[in-house]
Amino acid sequence: MGYSSVLILVLVCVAIATVHAMIGDGTIDHRHIAVPQGCYNSRGDMVGNALPYKSISNHRDNHGNNILWDMWNCTADGTQIIFEFCGKEAVALKKDYFGVEFYGECYFGNEDELSLDQGLVQLSECDQRCKWDVGGPHTMMIYKVEDVLGGYTCSNKYSRF
Repeated sequence: MGYSSVLILVLVCVAIATVHAMIGDGTIDHRHIAVPQGCYNSRGDMVGNALPYKSISNHRDNHGNNILWDMWNCTADGTQIIFEFCGKEAVALKKDYFGVEFYGECYFGNEDELSLDQGLVQLSECDQRCKWDVGGPHTMMIYKVEDVLGGYTCSNKYSRF
């Protein structure tokens, strides 16, 4: 690999990292955040999936929005799928939870639809099975959608009036 190829690769990674930084730090939109709940075993389309299988939204290649895999390779996280795809869709669907399985599949549900019976992934396996803060095969990283403005009331404690 020549000097110019390396330089181009470095510039591309810097540009992608800048885009990553602009996407957010847990923020889904102007009033919602995604709070990680843990990395759980999941059973795919079988009964016992952490969130209902019927709620799937697939963002893997050739299924709607394409994931920017090169960005993941540069930034080492799944910010795009977590916040831009799954998080925003969970808010639009008015769901309390979403999970990311197999790197690009989003699942959604409310408290009564959340099934954590399969158990947490063992700590020694977390780095592999929930790499980039998303679940891999048969593993789902669960996030809770929180409304940071819901129920917040302003006080005039510091007002002059």
